[in-house]
Amino acid sequence: MENEVRLLDEYYGFDDGVLKAFEYFFPKDGDCYVRIELYAQNYEVEGDVWRRVDIFVREVSDVRSTVIPTVIHSKIKLLRFNEGWCLEVNGDFGVEPASLSEVKRHSTCYVVGQSVEILEFK
Repeated sequence: MENEVRLLDEYYGFDDGVLKAFEYFFPKDGDCYVRIELYAQNYEVEGDVWRRVDIFVREVSDVRSTVIPTVIHSKIKLLRFNEGWCLEVNGDFGVEPASLSEVKRHSTCYVVGQSVEILEFK
């Protein structure tokens, strides 16, 4: 998860980035997974460098995508709870949510799974 945390930091949680796709996959031989495609600025690279970044959440156990934002205004948060990894999209909590039940009560877009992978395309 070091790479994922580093990329979230470099892209400042994808704040002001564009969410281009939010896709569900149901492979016949495995568990559901979600792919989120973003176009965002990497603030660690000199200049105004924007790149495509894909986030995969695998072995999904819970997901809500009732309101999928096109522009990220309140960051994408990677949270670890007993239930697994939670990728929360654009929720304005003020402070980091303390539990998955808090995310479920207040978020309109999140995914919970057993692993998260972030890929940056250059």
